[in-house]
Amino acid sequence: MRVGQDRGPSTHSRLGATSVSTLKASGIAALVSLLVGGSRFFYETFMVVPLVPDAQSSIWVMVSLVTSLFAACVSFPLCLAGIQLLSRQAAEARPRRLRNALILAALMAVVAWTARDLTRLATMRSALLDAADPRTGSERLRQLASYRGGPGYEIDNRIASHANTPSDVLCMLQGPPRN
Repeated sequence: MRVGQDRGPSTHSRLGATSVSTLKASGIAALVSLLVGGSRFFYETFMVVPLVPDAQSSIWVMVSLVTSLFAACVSFPLCLAGIQLLSRQAAEARPRRLRNALILAALMAVVAWTARDLTRLATMRSALLDAADPRTGSERLRQLASYRGGPGYEIDNRIASHANTPSDVLCMLQGPPRN
């Protein structure tokens, strides 16, 4: 090709206004991954851990940090790839819908995993608060006695020391009689 010869439309003009710069896409992906990982870490460490006075709380915080970082690290490249692919899809003659759908599905799986864990943590927080609340009725305490998740021993301790706990629930918490 000789100097001054037209090389065709530039990449920028082909993509038009629908293209998102790599820097902007990286910023959006970083924000999404911080929201995914940060919300998980914040909820676990500041909403659940303080309710359980336990020497192992630091272990819980470290596990929360690792899982939150994992969620953020997995969601960042997925979100970045998804944003870049979706912004370029308008410029393609034949969009690659399968590839886009797979990236979107993987990102949604990470978000769903985080949402499921946040729901589990909200249930755990509610159980801990109800077991410690002196206004909790005996039926709710009966439900909580069969709760298995998170710091179950702490819920059992709170139920056992609760004034409204029925005697059959106390027997259930103690377990079968030993011979």
